[in-house]
Amino acid sequence: MKRGVEVKVFRPTLGPLNNRNTRTRDYPTTPTHIVRARNFAPVGQVEPSEPGRNAIITAPMLYCGASVDLNEYDRVEVLSQKYDVDGRPDPWVNATTRHRHGVVVRLKGVNG
Repeated sequence: MKRGVEVKVFRPTLGPLNNRNTRTRDYPTTPTHIVRARNFAPVGQVEPSEPGRNAIITAPMLYCGASVDLNEYDRVEVLSQKYDVDGRPDPWVNATTRHRHGVVVRLKGVNG
């Protein structure tokens, strides 16, 4: 039996330059690859008050091995829920020994 949590990764390709001299990201409809996280930490939900919008924002965390293939532009699916990677994955380092245990990946999901 495999340990950890299956994470489906949707890695974008860069589209053509737009009128602001930036490239759009085109996300595939099927996963580009699958990784395993050591753990998934769900968090509470925030419902910001914005007129005319009924949004729910979640910000869970993934705890992965040091060599995980994720970056700040990926979208992921964890436990049948889709999230955007929120910023660059951060090394998870022991403060005393300075040993790198893995990577912490912040996620962000918005519904509504």
